[in-house]
This record gives sequence, structure tokens and C-alpha cells, in this order.
Amino acid sequence: MSLDKEYATGKWNGKDIRFNRVFRGHRFTDEEVAALLKGEEIPVEGLVTKDGKTYGVIGTLEEQSFTNEAGEDIKFIGFKQTGFVEGVPTIWCGHTFTDEERSALEEGKTLTLTGLTSKKGTTFDAVVRYGADESGKKRIIAEFDDKFPDTWCGHTFTDEEKAALNNGGALNLTGLVSKNGNSFNASVRYEQDENGKKRLKAEFNDSEKTAKEDENTEDIENKGGV
Repeated sequence: MSLDKEYATGKWNGKDIRFNRVFRGHRFTDEEVAALLKGEEIPVEGLVTKDGKTYGVIGTLEEQSFTNEAGEDIKFIGFKQTGFVEGVPTIWCGHTFTDEERSALEEGKTLTLTGLTSKKGTTFDAVVRYGADESGKKRIIAEFDDKFPDTWCGHTFTDEEKAALNNGGALNLTGLVSKNGNSFNASVRYEQDENGKKRLKAEFNDSEKTAKEDENTEDIENKGGV
């Protein structure tokens, strides 16, 4: 059973019409409805793809048609995408950019953002800029700093522990939890890997060998991948 749709009504091209007020999860505001009824093309931003990526489109009201199950050609008035919004998106990884932030990114400046949310649901911080990626497509690019996460393998670091790791010390941690749910102990250091990026490294004693294979020490959380 389908849910009732919400419709906007008004006069368009000299005739009274109604059209679906929701487009891909976006509900048109009163101002957007008025603009569409005037025949204007408007941007719709903050749309989300199936894999969690945010994008925007531009479009206008147009007369369209579809074929129903009975093979009949049904005409209707509705919002039709005419292109994609270019430039800095309105929303990225859960952060809504202000007009000032979007302007700064368009000018090539960087922003330090906190409390971002990846498509896997993890929270991270990053310095971001708006530029071309390897394929030449312009998008938001995150540049992660080298700080280790506040929480790692179920352990929340205190300020004293963070200071010790930053100063090259080692921590003997117990009751850590692997990604498969197994408990283990390890000696942890904060060191550069073979690529020169600093990350947490766990050293296991003989009794923890199997846990090491199982864990791989939550590299994704440590890298801050989106």
C-alpha cells in the first residue's frame, strides 16, 4: 500500500495545477514552490545518493509522462532535473556549510571541521578544501591530520595517555576489543608507518598472537577514512 503524497498547488502557465512537493527526499519550501510556479529554474541541494554521497541538482516544472501498468500514457506536471549544481555542496559528511564557509572554499581556502560523520557512521575531524581530485573532478577533499583517535579498540585515552604517546612513550593496555569482538591486551605506541603517516601500533606478547591476526588494530578508525 503506497503512502499518500504531499502536493503543492497553484497556477502555472495560466492553468491550475498540483505537483509532488517532495523530490528525492527534499520538500520544496513555500519560496521554492512560488519560484517553480513562476517557471523559474531552482537549485535543490543536500540530496543523498544510495552510497551516502551528497549532491545537488537544478530543475524546473515541466509536463512529463509515464506508462502505467495497464500500458496507458499518463501525463503529469512535476519537477524535472535539468542539470547538477556545481560548486561547493551545501552539506558534506553531516556538516552544513554556511554561506561564508562556502565562499571561503570557493576562494581556495581551507576549513577545519569537527564532528563529521562518515558513510559508515564513524565520527572524525578533518581539514577540508574544495579542489580537483585525481580524475579532475572538483569536490570537497579532506586532509587528515596525524592525531590519533580519542577512542581506539574500545579504550578511551586520557589526556595523560595522549601526552605520553605523543612524546614517544608506550602504553600497556588491557581489555581492548577487536573488530570481531575478541578481548586482548597490547603495548601501544604512536609511530610513523612505512608511508610516513603516524598511527597507533600495537605490540602483542605471545599470548596475544591470535588476537593480532584478528584485529589489525582498527586501522580504518585510526586513518579517519570517510
